[in-house]
Amino acid sequence: MPSSTMDRRVSGPSAPGGLLGLPARPAPTESSPLLGPPTAPPPPRKHHHGLIGLDRPATTWNELRVLVHSSIPLSAGLMLENALNTINILIVGRLGSAELAVAGNSSLLIMVTGYPLPLALAAAFTTLSAPLYAQPEARYHIGHILQRTLLLSLISAAFIMVFWWNISPILLALKQPKELVHGMKYYLRAATLVLPALGLVESMKAYLQVQGIMSPPPLILLALLPFHTGLAIYLVHYTSLGAPGAAIATATTLWVTGILLVLYAMRTRAAQCWDGFTQRAWADWDAVLWLAVPGALMFGSELWAFEVIALLAGRLGHNAVAAQAVISTLDNLVAMVPYAISIGIANRVGNLLGFGLRAIKRARRAVRAGFVLEILVAGSTGLVVLIWREKIALIFTDDREVAKEAAQAAIFVASYQLFDGLQNVGAACLRAFGRQNVGSVIHFIGYYVVGLPIGAYLGLGPPHWGLAGLWAGAALALACTSAAELLIAFNIHWENEVERVQARETDESSDEGEEDEFEE
Repeated sequence: MPSSTMDRRVSGPSAPGGLLGLPARPAPTESSPLLGPPTAPPPPRKHHHGLIGLDRPATTWNELRVLVHSSIPLSAGLMLENALNTINILIVGRLGSAELAVAGNSSLLIMVTGYPLPLALAAAFTTLSAPLYAQPEARYHIGHILQRTLLLSLISAAFIMVFWWNISPILLALKQPKELVHGMKYYLRAATLVLPALGLVESMKAYLQVQGIMSPPPLILLALLPFHTGLAIYLVHYTSLGAPGAAIATATTLWVTGILLVLYAMRTRAAQCWDGFTQRAWADWDAVLWLAVPGALMFGSELWAFEVIALLAGRLGHNAVAAQAVISTLDNLVAMVPYAISIGIANRVGNLLGFGLRAIKRARRAVRAGFVLEILVAGSTGLVVLIWREKIALIFTDDREVAKEAAQAAIFVASYQLFDGLQNVGAACLRAFGRQNVGSVIHFIGYYVVGLPIGAYLGLGPPHWGLAGLWAGAALALACTSAAELLIAFNIHWENEVERVQARETDESSDEGEEDEFEE
């Protein structure tokens, strides 16, 4: 502050200014009121709990900006999580083809059996907690729901750990080679350490995301990536563990990630939703399970369907199996950003539903913005895959025949990118509305009644389309699921959904959130 201002002093009634340059009060007289002139109350503050964009008009453009803002760190986080497995495969592959087969098949089994429940529990947490964050007086219930989610994650992990520990007889019954089964047995036993860590990470990510905090998970994973790489190299190549060392490295990285997320949540504004440990965490599990069980079927049905495609590809010969590996890797990579956008939509719509009827317009705009963003991203991705499919295939393999077969199947991968993007919008809306049961039915019918049977006929039947036919069935399944979910999302009765959200909030707490002003 300038010295001329600091040196000012109040010298009397005629002083031009008071201390620190403030206007001096006039000298009191005998007729002056004892209490002085009334002071105007300060204008009400607008605060929005860390949620961005609520002070701007409720337009599709503004909601699109919000979704882009959240989708970038969400996409980065998913890609970094996927990078952990990719690094494992590359490191184990140096041991030989047998070890590579063990790591590859074990990773696929981990994905289809270990991931659906943690993802579904995190989605259920989002459904229940995102609206509560709009009500400051009810935020501490988010911490109660988090504790229930973590407990259920731990219990479900215990069952899956038992399944993995005793997987050998099942794999042998499925006519898998004994050498492969022997290697997978020890890899999966090491991977049991991953499950509770995965539940912790996914739950803490969801806890931060409902508060609009998206950046810490990808930043932590980015910082830990060199640590994970070094640990995996050491355990795989410089100890007697071999391939299972990669699973231990993943478990270690996930545990460190989860602990750092907990510490971050304790030391930042995210702690506002934590009210300490409570016995209520052991009660009211039915609300979480009612959403998580169909949610697991919703996530799992899609993952299991692509595993069925991989099994069917095994009947088409060696080249088809190799091409299937290429296409699966490509499909996994291009699915990251659309799914990240879906998470952003679910959180945004859930938060807005918590504001009640006055936020319906903005919630609709958020869905519309998600629709636009998914079309832009999925359309661009599909076009890139379609135009450069042959060159992309050659990145993964030097075998021209395998690359050719992969490029043929990639036509359908490119074609269903748009369907996948639209399906992500519909699925996000269903999760925000708490209608995972509807989504699970749609996914089951789309994949197992329509897509897979037709794909099997096209690939293995008289048309003899081979691997391309199997993926044509996947494209058809996504077309059906996206159409059904969008039909529901765009014809939803928003007033009824707000009432359902308020009913869930009443069950959780009788507290009323304070009314915040925001631009409608």
